[in-house]
Amino acid sequence: MRIIEMITNPSRFMNSIEEKPRFTQVVAFNALGYLFVILMTWIFISEELFAMSAVPLELGNPAVLNNYRILSVLTSFLTFMLIPAVKGFFINIQLPIYRRNHSFTKVLCVGFHAMLVLTMGEIIYLLPRILLSDSQFTISLAQIFGNSLSEPLRRIFAYCDVFTIWYQILVIIGIKAITGLSIGKSTQIVLVPVGLMLALAIFG
Repeated sequence: MRIIEMITNPSRFMNSIEEKPRFTQVVAFNALGYLFVILMTWIFISEELFAMSAVPLELGNPAVLNNYRILSVLTSFLTFMLIPAVKGFFINIQLPIYRRNHSFTKVLCVGFHAMLVLTMGEIIYLLPRILLSDSQFTISLAQIFGNSLSEPLRRIFAYCDVFTIWYQILVIIGIKAITGLSIGKSTQIVLVPVGLMLALAIFG
């Protein structure tokens, strides 16, 4: 699997899905990578792991706290791994509008290939998260542009992590590769659901 092409030549990397899907390899890499992130987070910043404050500390029951930690780890892992499935579902239901019909498996394969960027981002974020003892640390567009943004844009850009943007770009390239649609239509298919979810998260 030529992961380096994800950086040096993303178009070639995503176009290769049509010839060699490598579905099992990509899913395994993402799963193992994120499990590594969870393990390191557990070890080095366990005090802040997955919103631990949601557990009533006055219970004083180590067993309850430990069970919550395990549940939080499982929930976080499953949520992360379901990202391509949810995105793939919204993409797949739009394809007939453009007179394209592809198997959900192939769309899912695009999602998991692009998801390598998210996994890589989580691994890269590990060091600053450990140093800052902040399990939620990311680099968003809101942080990059700072005070130059208006409040509505700041709220939107806060959701735009740099690796998430890269992920969306790779999905667009992948959808273009497997469907033969133009880059404009592929962008619309990928980003319309994202825009709707952002609107619900910010204004809902």
